[in-house]
Amino acid sequence: MADANNADDVQAGDSDLYDEEGNFDEFTAKIKGSFSFKMKESSLRSNALDHNPIFQKLRSRLIKFHLLSEKYRKCGPTAK
Repeated sequence: MADANNADDVQAGDSDLYDEEGNFDEFTAKIKGSFSFKMKESSLRSNALDHNPIFQKLRSRLIKFHLLSEKYRKCGPTAK
């Protein structure tokens, strides 16, 4: 059961690597590969809340916010 949940997390995480047109986004891949992102993402894990859908949505939104803020920091307000 835990392996199935991990597979769902991987699929959800990989969807962030592609833009709206389905093109691979190298900048997002670099962000997700960074040490700071991995540390922040690991702090958003909780065994007690793994099956809580509200926590999963919150976790997903926080990750997307981090990705967008890094793009904004690096590329400015024209980044999508």
